Amino acid sequence: MYKDTKATAKPLSIRYEKKDEETTVVYVNDRKIGQVNRQMNMKWKMSPSFPYIRTEIDQDLEYDGPIEASRYMVKMWERMREAQEARSEDEQWYEKMFQDISF
Repeated sequence: MYKDTKATAKPLSIRYEKKDEETTVVYVNDRKIGQVNRQMNMKWKMSPSFPYIRTEIDQDLEYDGPIEASRYMVKMWERMREAQEARSEDEQWYEKMFQDISF
């Protein structure tokens, strides 16, 4: 009998919480991933609370509104999560391959 072991992706539940006029807190699946803040020039910038690799592209990005900035931060969070899962799979493969060898 064939059994499908492929994991199904859980849909993301994104929630925005307006802290004040300049700050909106962003949650994914009820986990806080950061906040977006309105700058003096009325543009919005991200302040993620998760580890990520800052690239030239997203280092100084500014957005016209809090939802737009939040959506980009959610995409960054998804990339970080995918990278962590891939690294975890690599580590599991490595451990299985060398489990019989003592160092």
